[in-house]
Formats: sequence, C-alpha cells, structure tokens
Amino acid sequence: MADEVVEGFSISGTMRLRYEAIGGQARAGFNATDDLLNARTTVAARYHGGRLEAAVEIYDSRVWGERTGTPFRPAK
Repeated sequence: MADEVVEGFSISGTMRLRYEAIGGQARAGFNATDDLLNARTTVAARYHGGRLEAAVEIYDSRVWGERTGTPFRPAK
C-alpha cells in the first residue's frame, strides 16, 4: 500500500475481541453452560472536499466456538 495522503480523506477502524462464558444458565431451552470467542470489526472511510462529503462504514461481527442452544445469541 502506498504512503499517499489524500487531502480531505480519512480512514479509521476498531477491533474488539472478547471471550464470553456462562455457567448455571436457568432459562429453559438453552444450554446450562457455554463459552465462545466474539470479534467485532469496524472500518470507516470519510471524504470531505469542498461541497462534497461522503462516508462509508463497514461492520463485521463473528463468533467462534458456540454450540447449538447457546444463550449468547438468538436461536435460528
């Protein structure tokens, strides 16, 4: 990737990686225990030049290790 700077253009991003675990789940229809790894990534690009302003944001969320019946997200 070239090290070029375009005036009025910016790009930013975040990534969150989180481990979640639950034990002793009391709600019916869900596993009593479960754990998983959750990643959420966002990227935002913005351009502002004169009378033109534009923005694009991309969100991605992924989960690894969950089992069928997990209480961490809605059943499919």
